[in-house]
Amino acid sequence: MVDLQTSPRHSSGKRKHVEGTQPPDATRSGSSKRSRRTPAIQPETNLQVVETSPSPSSSRSPSPFLEEPTSSESHGKRGLHTQRQRETVRRAVEKKRHTARWKTWCEEHRWERDHDPGYKQKVGSKEVHRADAMAYFRLKDYEIDTLPYVTFDNEHNPMVPGKSYNLGNLHTLVSRKFAFLHGLDEKLDPRTREVELLKRGWELFDADTKKLEERMRAKGKKRKELVFGVIFIPRQPGQNERGGKTKPRPFGSWTTRVYEDGVYIGEWLNFQFDPDDDDFGDHYRRYERFRPKDAEWHWELDGVNTWY
Repeated sequence: MVDLQTSPRHSSGKRKHVEGTQPPDATRSGSSKRSRRTPAIQPETNLQVVETSPSPSSSRSPSPFLEEPTSSESHGKRGLHTQRQRETVRRAVEKKRHTARWKTWCEEHRWERDHDPGYKQKVGSKEVHRADAMAYFRLKDYEIDTLPYVTFDNEHNPMVPGKSYNLGNLHTLVSRKFAFLHGLDEKLDPRTREVELLKRGWELFDADTKKLEERMRAKGKKRKELVFGVIFIPRQPGQNERGGKTKPRPFGSWTTRVYEDGVYIGEWLNFQFDPDDDDFGDHYRRYERFRPKDAEWHWELDGVNTWY
């Protein structure tokens, strides 16, 4: 700092500075030439104000780039992304488990004509050819192979007979399929609560079909209608060739072999499911569902004299 006490006096007759008194304000404008030539001396208090005043950069226009998120915001976004990833993985694992259970069920319930010679359908029941059934109901080979069928002459390939499936059986299959794929079999026992399982499965299939049709309409397309035929050849029922005791089985029912630890233990009687029939469960309750392999009785069609 400039020592104002030793500064030379001017002959202008200005008041002399006395030691111990307040020095004159060097920044105040006056007639002294020296005060005009010498830069103004700022007190310490003014220096502090300069230091704490806003920087010139604060008056610049805002940056066109987005501000960087704070650490807490970044952490929150990462947490949400991780949570979504975990949910996606969980659903994928769950879907894989349900699909595996459904494939296992299909493998264990494959229908074999030689094991179920008593399968017959009523005259007048609706039948769908295999290719049409698979396309309309969106079925795979291992799925439709769980259903019984009747054969017919194949005009396109005489060496390979055509296969025709009952419409009611197809409804049963897709109802069970959607129930399994949505994990309902883990909540509803497929045997003791079969009716509820199939009804809820049919609702899921119906909802999925409506969504599919809506997507097709949005693209200007129309879903192909299901083509089916009607059984019309009546025959007389045969006698019980096996002899012995019999128990009734309804038309349209079919049997599949039951295995326990890989060992054949008997047969299970499967029924057609009618989603529009509220008495579905009551109608079939009187039938025996399981027949042990060494049982002394056999199933026989339930007293109807026309079948195919």
